[in-house]
Amino acid sequence: MNTYTAIYPDSAKDTAHSAPAMPDSQLRPREKLLARGAATLSNTELLAILLRTGSAQMNIMQFSQYVLDQAGGPRNLLLSNYDSLRKIKGLGDAKICSFLAAVEFARRHMQDTLQFHMELNRPAVVRDFCISLLSHEVVEKCLLLLVNTRHQLIHHEEASRGTLNQTAVYPREIAATALRHNAWGVILAHNHPSGLAQPSLADIQLTQQLRRGLALLEIRLVDHIIVAGATAISLAELGKL
Repeated sequence: MNTYTAIYPDSAKDTAHSAPAMPDSQLRPREKLLARGAATLSNTELLAILLRTGSAQMNIMQFSQYVLDQAGGPRNLLLSNYDSLRKIKGLGDAKICSFLAAVEFARRHMQDTLQFHMELNRPAVVRDFCISLLSHEVVEKCLLLLVNTRHQLIHHEEASRGTLNQTAVYPREIAATALRHNAWGVILAHNHPSGLAQPSLADIQLTQQLRRGLALLEIRLVDHIIVAGATAISLAELGKL
């Protein structure tokens, strides 16, 4: 296992605008955000700002808590797609679109932050990055991540879409892409829309075939990550490389 140092990029702090001093309990979510900063808001309050209005039966705060409960908490809500959100009573297309747009904006920021400020040199970091890329996908998708000798991500792209097998992902094309970007190592990642975070026989065979092919070019297969919803497994940790 590689020795590593986790790098935590500085968090931007919200600049609070002037507002009358009053207890937080008397401030509506927008007022509280302006007076205290976004970090002081609860998950329910943050969601209330995104949803803007409640339902016929619930005010905005009640409705926001209802949505969180129906989704199974903030993490599951952030991983939800249009189809799953549409099943929550009271969520129409306007609210869903606003929410999904905000989530996608945050996801892209996180990807950029990971790409330019963090080293993908331990399975936990790689898993989190792959979850951010693949957890929302409803079809099977395979990604190619390229790293340099410091395990910094230098390039990533989609390698295939659809069922993962040896005919869908071509080791020769992966090798050519790695050479083109002067990569030291390759990380393969794909999702299981079924939600089962277990490698199939095809997953293991492809991993071993790719490892042997890259080794001939002195390129290392660092890991193969399988994402299933909010979880992911590392074939390197399982000893399957």
